[in-house]
Amino acid sequence: MNPPTRILNSPFHIVAASWHDKPAVAGQMALLPRDALTSRIKHEFPNSTTGSAGTRQRQREQALKRTIASFHQDEQGDWVADFDCLHSQHMRHRPLLENRPWVLDEAQRMAKVGTAVECSACDAGEIPDGLVRLDILGPFPEDVDSQALFATWDVPAECWDVIVVLAGSLRFEVENSRSGSLGPRGRAALPPSAVARVEADSETAVEVERWGKP
Repeated sequence: MNPPTRILNSPFHIVAASWHDKPAVAGQMALLPRDALTSRIKHEFPNSTTGSAGTRQRQREQALKRTIASFHQDEQGDWVADFDCLHSQHMRHRPLLENRPWVLDEAQRMAKVGTAVECSACDAGEIPDGLVRLDILGPFPEDVDSQALFATWDVPAECWDVIVVLAGSLRFEVENSRSGSLGPRGRAALPPSAVARVEADSETAVEVERWGKP
């Protein structure tokens, strides 16, 4: 029998990788609609507390940057920018309200592809519409080495990872974005290509839901 995995003795992503070959548990791999999490994952998560007002101000000043991957038009003909985080944002030209004459010119619009812009939805930890749960990593065991703090979790491109606390508690910090504390049943959504640091107590057990396009 293999000894229990010690989740914080090595980077989160190394531990998580060992679960890719784990046999699926009945019902565990069911594709769930993103809307199932809408009421639970918002600007703050259940059992989560954020930092001080000063910390939140610094987070706003250093908002997470995402890249424009493409554009499409909505049903009204307005242009929408698609980000690499799978979020989208309207880019309208409405003088006095929104001044973006470049969006009406194809050449100028395409020149914006690859541009880094702030994504408030990523900062808020909002999972984009249309995603489904693809996998569950874990649950990781409770016998956590409390001395090995701030393990690193790297989120793959084009995926969202949701950390779910099953027992114990942890603190998380998304690079250039938000941070918070999670207790039992607490959830935190991490955007694509983000790097998070996680500090857990000595009795923490977690699992990670991986969300992506169906």
